[in-house]
Amino acid sequence: MTLKEILKEMLDRGASDLHLKVGSPPAIRVTGALHPVGKLSVSNDHLKTFISQVLSERQQRILMESRELDCALSVAGLGRFRCNVSFQRGTPAFSIRAIPVEFKSIRELNLPPVVESLALLPRGLVLITGVTGSGKSTTLAAMIQHINQNERMKIVTIEDPVEF
Repeated sequence: MTLKEILKEMLDRGASDLHLKVGSPPAIRVTGALHPVGKLSVSNDHLKTFISQVLSERQQRILMESRELDCALSVAGLGRFRCNVSFQRGTPAFSIRAIPVEFKSIRELNLPPVVESLALLPRGLVLITGVTGSGKSTTLAAMIQHINQNERMKIVTIEDPVEF
């Protein structure tokens, strides 16, 4: 399977994440549980091919130097993804998370009303921090959506990788 085919399967099955590592079939995360995609194991050559297809030369250099890279990935006809490439036991591994096209509002997320107030402040710095999977990107997307629906202002986000 190509990476695009695997990503399509991920989205079709409503998965949040895709994990690729040498010696295992691709695995997708659906409602917290990992499920294999197909029966064929991913080879080192598969992952090297994916790296050359997905990453720019600059990103490949950074990956080889630091042994890890976070980036955003756009796939025509599918959408945007957040991608982490690292090395496990000397071989590359991918963790890819789908970035939703539509976002829930602050109220739909049941965030406290102060989040709406923070989003509409005319100036200042708001930090959204937390561990992986804690809702940082979802909260930020809801705040940006709230600003865009209620104000005309310039929004600057500092993200790595840039998602919105």
